[in-house]
Amino acid sequence: MPVETKDLLFSEMPLGPIVLKNRLVMAPMTRCRAGENHVPTSSTAVYYEQRATAGLIVSEATQVSPMGVGYPNTPGIYSAEQVAGWKKVTDAVHHAGGRIFLQLWHVGRVSHSLWLNGERPVSSSAVAARGELYTPGGMKPYDTPRALDISEIPGLVEQYRSGARNALAAGFDGVEVHGANGYLPDQFLRDGVNKRSDAYGGSVENRARFLLEIVDAVVGVWGKDRVGVRLSPSGSFNDMSDSNPEKTFSYVVQELEKRGVVYLHLIEGNEADVRHGGRIVPTSLFRPLFKRALIVCGDYSRERAEKVLAERAADLVAFGRPFIANPDLPQRFAKNAPLNPRTRTRFMAERKRGTRITRRFLKQKEKAMANNPVGWFEIYVQDGARATRFYEAVFKTKMEYVKTPDYEMWMFPHAMGQAGAGGALMKMQGVPSGKNSTVVYFSCADCAAESARAKENGGAIFKEKTSIGEHGYISLVTDTEGNLIGFHSLK
Repeated sequence: MPVETKDLLFSEMPLGPIVLKNRLVMAPMTRCRAGENHVPTSSTAVYYEQRATAGLIVSEATQVSPMGVGYPNTPGIYSAEQVAGWKKVTDAVHHAGGRIFLQLWHVGRVSHSLWLNGERPVSSSAVAARGELYTPGGMKPYDTPRALDISEIPGLVEQYRSGARNALAAGFDGVEVHGANGYLPDQFLRDGVNKRSDAYGGSVENRARFLLEIVDAVVGVWGKDRVGVRLSPSGSFNDMSDSNPEKTFSYVVQELEKRGVVYLHLIEGNEADVRHGGRIVPTSLFRPLFKRALIVCGDYSRERAEKVLAERAADLVAFGRPFIANPDLPQRFAKNAPLNPRTRTRFMAERKRGTRITRRFLKQKEKAMANNPVGWFEIYVQDGARATRFYEAVFKTKMEYVKTPDYEMWMFPHAMGQAGAGGALMKMQGVPSGKNSTVVYFSCADCAAESARAKENGGAIFKEKTSIGEHGYISLVTDTEGNLIGFHSLK
């Protein structure tokens, strides 16, 4: 029976020995902005402290080993320097009254030898993911991974145990095992990748063994009341599939229930998963199987979140992208205040990495927002040619670089950002911000007028309606050598 209480999002929630001040969870989001040696920076601490009004923060995915890297500038939890960097983050969050769990991560096959000092990525089986990834050498097809020998698997489990110990030393309130999204534990769990014939392959029980051994190791460090697990039963991300996800994930959830982990975090399926060959496995299948806290994550609005809580279909709701543009998301929800468009995100990378946040930049940003209130997004690059190649590989389309006395731009043959109905043109305002770099604003207030003006000035016309949502956002940061520092695409 649904409960009648309103504003359940803002009610307290016991989570093991912790009492959360509300039921909003900040979902883990890879931000690609760690410093040298994969160490969290002072900006990382500021970023999480600003969002400490969430009932619980789950950190960005954090690799447990140098061999677990598959993206630029992601943080680690395997060195003393990294632990010290994370300690600054947890201190900041706790000072602001927040709670934060660290997400333990290993990408497995979703990597390339160029990220791994020439070594091949590892996985359950030698099955490469389809597609390409960004590497220090530009866009490359995924490497075919090396299938882990059974004798190596205890060492991988030990890396998670060590990461859990380091997270404890860094002052986190708990840890989340990342078993979702096609990363290493998921590569063992699902038979679309796992082709093994030993104790870690074949049956559901065998394929789940690696994940459950990791969970047991981490619980041995933290206790069951401080460990959560994230799964994606419907997910197709990173070229994942399973012949019977209902059976596979039901077994895993039942095993997690036996172990008494403090929460289960489910990424719910969406249209993109179906489009890529997956099928939606309803959360309702797992609710009766798991008695402790259930977190759901899947592009929830406040209204949908309240509904799912009222129906007792979940205990907590995770929000991702809205937290990026709205650090004060719980307060905005509580006051029914409008949300900032997602396009108002900023990078917070270190100055030595080629990215600056300056008063002048922020003034230019506010000016652009005031003049073009419909929407905007920013690109900050050091190497336009490399950036163009990167975007062409990501979006599978050619772009044309245009430079005029007033601005620089990359022309897209389809709409991105905030576009008007029937297609529109995005005006670009180039703002010099350092040697060989440009900050560019795309916006469209009066699309017809902007289109006419840009035609006269060699501008870019977008011939299709936007396909990435009401407020699309794309951002890229490279260092002075053109190496990627960060890339975000929100939709």
